[in-house]
Amino acid sequence: GAAGWSPGVLVPNIDADKEFIAVDTTPTSPCVDNVYVAWDNNEPSGQTLRLSRSVNFGPSFGAAPKVNDTGSGVIGAYPAVGPDGTVYVAWADYQQHNLVLDKSTDCGQSFGPDKIVHSWLVATGTDLTFKPPAHPQRGVGVFPYLAVDRSSGPHRGRVYLAYNDQGAIGAGIDVFMRFSDDKGATWSAPLRVNDDSTSGSNDQL
Repeated sequence: GAAGWSPGVLVPNIDADKEFIAVDTTPTSPCVDNVYVAWDNNEPSGQTLRLSRSVNFGPSFGAAPKVNDTGSGVIGAYPAVGPDGTVYVAWADYQQHNLVLDKSTDCGQSFGPDKIVHSWLVATGTDLTFKPPAHPQRGVGVFPYLAVDRSSGPHRGRVYLAYNDQGAIGAGIDVFMRFSDDKGATWSAPLRVNDDSTSGSNDQL
């Protein structure tokens, strides 16, 4: 019941940042009970995205294959697991201003080609962030967040991606959601989540 915890387990990394975790909980999945941790390595030659898995409920983690095919300014690797065991990872390529997705169909042991899901409009520099009035010092990054429908409903397997971006030049920052019904190959048009005036300058994060 979280009253006590085991000692920490080291997942081998190089100056890791933005670590996120996902667990396969679908009983019929070939990867059920796998625990996945994704992060970006800050290596001397640039950043790479890595994912490591545990097949014994967390006491140890295996090799960490590289997720991204291209880019050295990549950050915010966010994992999610589909009902068939597919492992999805989304991240921000802040040099190219893209939100990118890749997936693994072998329980996180290897990944396929990268897929650009969204190219953001908000003016971010090489430091990743924009600085709205609500956060003028450090600023706010454009990061993706993933979820996959693992229910028994009609949209089982649908992949959802949420992010913030500028909806129109001169407007404020909004929250958007897109979805894919073919495991990330194609995506819906962006749906604006917040419902304030589109002519205003409010920032939604």
